Amino acid sequence: MKNNLELAKYLLKISKKAYKFAEKQKLVVKDKKAHDLVTSYDFNIEKFLIEKLNADYPNVKIVSEEYNATVEAKGTYFAVDPIDGTVNFSNNLPDYGVQIAYVENNEILASVIYMPKCGDYIAGKNCGAYKNGKRIFINTKPLDHSLIELITPNSKSINNTVEEIKNNVMDIRRYGASCRIYTYLAESKLGARIDYGKYNVWDNYPGILLANEASCVTKEENNWLVTASSEENLNKIFEVIYSVNK
Repeated sequence: MKNNLELAKYLLKISKKAYKFAEKQKLVVKDKKAHDLVTSYDFNIEKFLIEKLNADYPNVKIVSEEYNATVEAKGTYFAVDPIDGTVNFSNNLPDYGVQIAYVENNEILASVIYMPKCGDYIAGKNCGAYKNGKRIFINTKPLDHSLIELITPNSKSINNTVEEIKNNVMDIRRYGASCRIYTYLAESKLGARIDYGKYNVWDNYPGILLANEASCVTKEENNWLVTASSEENLNKIFEVIYSVNK
C-alpha cells in the first residue's frame, strides 16, 4: 500500500478518469426515491472505480453507494461515492463531486474529493489537506460568527436542540452535498457541520479527513456527528446539545 498522501493522489487520478469515462456516455436521470435522483454518471463512475480498485487492491473490500451499499463499513475498505450531490449535478449546480476514502482498521487514512467545477481536494492522515496541490489550513472564528451546516430529521424529539444550536451560531446554510460542506469547512467558509442520526461513510469520511487535516476536529457521540473549526467550537456545540437534553 502507498503512503497516505500518495494513495490520495492515486485516488484523485482514478476519480478524474472515472468522470471522463462517464462524460462519454449518454446522461440519463431517474428518480431514486422521494426528493432524490440517480444518474447514469453515478453508475458509470462507480462501476469504473470498482473495477480499477479491485484490479489494483484486490484484497480490499469496497463500500459504495449504488452497488455495494449493504457491505459492512468496518475494518479495512474503500468508501466510494460516485457523485455526491447528484441533485445539484442534475440541476446544473457546481456543488457536486466524486468522493473516495481509504479506511484501514476503522481509521480514515487517505481521501479525495474531486469537484469538476470547483477543484481537486486530497488529504492523507498526518500529511495535510490540499486544494489543487496547495496545502490548506483553517482560520478559526467564534461559533457565533460562524456559518454552519445542520443536517437533522424533521423530528419533534430534537426540534428544541436544533433551535438552540441556531441561537448560538451566525446562520445556517444548506448545500445539498457533503463534498461542498467539508471543502468549505477546510477552506474556513463554514464553521461546523452538525449531523444527527444514521449516516453513510461514503458521504462523510472523505470530507472528515480533509477537514481534520486542515485542523478541524470531529466528534461522534449519542447519534450526533460534528466536525468543527476548533476544539472550543466543538465543545460549545456539544454543550448546547446536552443543555437541551439534560
